[in-house]
Parts: sequence; structure tokens; C-alpha cells
Amino acid sequence: MEQNTTIAPINAINILKAFSTPPDQLDFVLPGLVRQTVGSLICAGGGGKSMLILQLCAAIALGEASPICPATAMKAGKCLLIPAEDMQQTVASRLFHLATTNKLSKEQMEKISKNLKILDILGSGVSPNLCHAEENWVETIAEEGKGCRLIVLDTLRRFHLLDENSGGDMAFVVGKMEQIAYLTGAAVVFLHHTNKGAALSGGSDLQQASRGSSVLVDNIRWQAYLSSMSRDESEKFTSKLGGAPIGDDRGYYVRYGVSKQNYGPPLTEIWLKRGDGGILSPVTIYPVKRQKKNHGEGL
Repeated sequence: MEQNTTIAPINAINILKAFSTPPDQLDFVLPGLVRQTVGSLICAGGGGKSMLILQLCAAIALGEASPICPATAMKAGKCLLIPAEDMQQTVASRLFHLATTNKLSKEQMEKISKNLKILDILGSGVSPNLCHAEENWVETIAEEGKGCRLIVLDTLRRFHLLDENSGGDMAFVVGKMEQIAYLTGAAVVFLHHTNKGAALSGGSDLQQASRGSSVLVDNIRWQAYLSSMSRDESEKFTSKLGGAPIGDDRGYYVRYGVSKQNYGPPLTEIWLKRGDGGILSPVTIYPVKRQKKNHGEGL
């Protein structure tokens, strides 16, 4: 018996119209990330990516400034976050600290609740495998994310059972996320881990830092990163002008930047500092001023 398959209509580009019609302005969901594209946020385990993406979702839900762009309000819209490796209690704790640290008003909390949907997956027995032959998770997630500006899959490993080092397998997975972006018009961001080499060498800010096949970088349009402060950096920077090196407090600091973007000008990386509950806030750090040695000293 033949199986019926549905193929989305494929539209040809009107070349003559494109020649003569000014293009629409690109709709950036996050700095460098265009709507209806796929991107990633990479970081070593426990580096703060889940908290940061929750903060970014809340900023979009409110249409307010975010930790990565504190001077500019985000364009408001709906978001879908699927934290497939965190317990409900963990997510609830992050939301509590988000509200208390930012001193959210009742109106702000209600607006976030209205515009941000968070699905409780872990421990439910549900395995949202995008590549499952019988369960169409692409359509399920697209239905849940209808009308959203941003859809987040946290983390990538939880949404497939294929070989991350296989270019063919990962092209298939990225293709599924592109389908979700196409069906919803949303930007789709997957959270992912850095490879061991990048984690050990402090090279999380490189495009090649993403774990697995290079397809996970080459086939997406945007890659952001969080990189913990290295021991060397902690001796070169201070948290206040004229102060002592950050030193042993380096675990509170992470660098955020964008290592790949196909649209828009290059972006400057920023430093963030962890607060209560792991909340990340932008912070300014300064080079340590070294005292000049007296050439006659010791003579």
C-alpha cells in the first residue's frame, strides 16, 4: 500500500520583480539573527546558555531591552521555549529569579506569561525526535510555535537520535529545523555544546567550536556563544577602575558574542556577570593597570 506524503509547495522567485522592487527590511529577532532562519547558541555545559536564552525570550515577550543589547528594546512578539533537559522545578526557579532580580511588575509578568510558552518535556515520557519516521514532530512544534518570533530547542541532542559527527545526519536535522522556521516564520535557535577541544582551550568564540559535524555551523545562518572567563583573562581585567584583578571570581564572568552571521554588520562581544539564580547581566570590565618599574630600582 502506498503511503501518502505531503510536499510543501515550492515557489519560484520572480526575478524581474526582484530586479525592480526594493527589498523588505530584514526582521532581526536577535542581533544578527533574522526571522525564518536557523541559528545556534553554543556553550560548555553549565555555562549559562539556558538562563540566557530564557532572559532573551522574556525580553522579546516584553518588547524590552535584553542582557546582550541593553541599550535597545527588542521587537515584541511571542516565543516558544522547549527545555527538554531541565526539570519543571529548575525552569520555575529561573523564572522566579528572573522576576525578582529584574523587579518585574505584575503587568510585566502577565505579559511574559501571555507571550512566552514553555513546554514541560523532561520526564513526561515524550521524546521530541525531529527525525522520527512515524511521529511528525516538525508539525507538532510548528503548531505550538504558530505566530512566534522565536522558537528555542534546548538542547539539540534531545531532539534527535542521529550521529552528530555525520554530515548527512546533521544536514537532515538542520533541514527539519528549517522546515519549522518555514512553517512558522519564526527564527529557530538550538542550544548546543562546544567540543572538548574548544572547551579546554578557551576557544568557544570560534565558529569551529561547535560539537559535531561542521554542518551544524555551515548550514545555519547564525551562531552565538558564551565563553567562560579564562584564568589568563582574570589576571588582565578588573571589575573597577584601578582595582585588583578579577582572579578567583572569574567563574562569575562570561563573554557573549556572535561567531557567525550571514546578515548584518559584525557585532561586538560583551561581558556578562552571573547574579542570583544564575541571572546574567551586562557588565563593564577594565584592563588592569600595571605599575611601571623604576629603571633605577635595585641599583
